[in-house]
Amino acid sequence: MYMVTAATLHKIPIFEGKEKLEFLQNALFEVVEAFAWKLQAWAIFPNHYHVIAMSPADALTLKTMIQRLHSQTSREVNRLE
Repeated sequence: MYMVTAATLHKIPIFEGKEKLEFLQNALFEVVEAFAWKLQAWAIFPNHYHVIAMSPADALTLKTMIQRLHSQTSREVNRLE
């Protein structure tokens, strides 16, 4: 079981508004499923998030999974703005 906490640079509320928060949540769900992790709990806010998840047999995928989530979401937020 792992707990991940991440924040935006300088804690700027980049994911303000329902649309952006839903996008971040959906991206989290998709990435976690793609890497075969099992979400146990999560909290998503405009400037940070917390995730508790159970790893698959290879927990080393955590780094790549988080990198993919951050890459996908940052590109989309940049496109929206």
